[in-house]
Amino acid sequence: MRYRYSVSTTRGLAGWVVAFAAAATPVASAQVIRGTVTDSTTSKPLQAAVELLAPDGRIVVQVISGPDGRYLLRAPAPDSFVVRVRRIGYVGMESDLVGLGASTDAALEVRLVPRALIMPGVTVSAQRGSAFLETVGYYRRKQETTGYFLDPDRVDKLATKAKQTADLVDGIPGVTIRSYRGSWGVRVPVLTRQLGCAGTEVEVGENAFSPTSWPRIYVDGMLMNLGVQGFDLNTVPAHEILAIEVYDSVSETPLQYGGTDSTCGVLVIWTKR
Repeated sequence: MRYRYSVSTTRGLAGWVVAFAAAATPVASAQVIRGTVTDSTTSKPLQAAVELLAPDGRIVVQVISGPDGRYLLRAPAPDSFVVRVRRIGYVGMESDLVGLGASTDAALEVRLVPRALIMPGVTVSAQRGSAFLETVGYYRRKQETTGYFLDPDRVDKLATKAKQTADLVDGIPGVTIRSYRGSWGVRVPVLTRQLGCAGTEVEVGENAFSPTSWPRIYVDGMLMNLGVQGFDLNTVPAHEILAIEVYDSVSETPLQYGGTDSTCGVLVIWTKR
C-alpha cells in the first residue's frame, strides 16, 4: 500500500516542491530524495551541486545534477536531513529538516532563482578583483605553494580566445581535458597521472580498467564535487572567471582544499564579484 502527500518546506526561499511517498514495506529506493533542478524563470534544466546535510551542517551525500537537471540522493541511514542546492549565478537554496525513514521515497523539484551579475568597468574590476583575491588568500598561497596560478590579466586574455571554460586550463602544464562518461559535451580536467585517478589505467590480472576518481573542484571556496564525480567546467562561463589555482599533488595542496583527501588534484576557480 502506497500513499502520497505534498508538503511545502522552505527557509525563506521560494522554489521547493516536495512530495513524499511512504511504503508499508521497505523498497529498493528507501531513504531516497530524487528530482530535478531547473531555472525558475526559463524552466531550463540546470547542473548544480545537490547536497544532503546532517543537522550539524556536515555534508553526508553530494551529487551533481545531470545535463537534464535530474539528481538522486540516497541517505546512508534513516535520519533527518537538510537538502542544499547551489550553482554559480543563482541564489542558493536550503530546505528545513526532512525526515527520511527506512521506506521513504521523496520527490523534490528545485527551481533556482537567477542572481544578477554586475559587470563593473575594467579598472574598477581589476582593483576589486585584487582586493578580493587578497582577502581569500590567493596571493599568499601563490607565494607559499608550488601550485599553478592564473592571475586575472592572464585569465582575461585566455577568455577572449576560449570557446569554452575548459579551454582556459587546457594549456596549463600537466593538465589534460577528458570527456566525462563518454560525453564530449562534458569536459573535466585531469590534473595527475597518479594511480587510481582518472586518465590512468590499472592492471587487475589480465584485465585493465580506467579509474573514475576526478580532481576536486572549488568555485569561490565552495566544493562542487567529491572526486567520485566529474564537474563540468563549462557550467561556469569563462567571462565570469577572475583567477584559477591548480594543485596536482597532495604535497602542494593547502589543507583547506582537502589535504590528503585530494590525491587526484584540486582546481580552485574564483569568479568576478
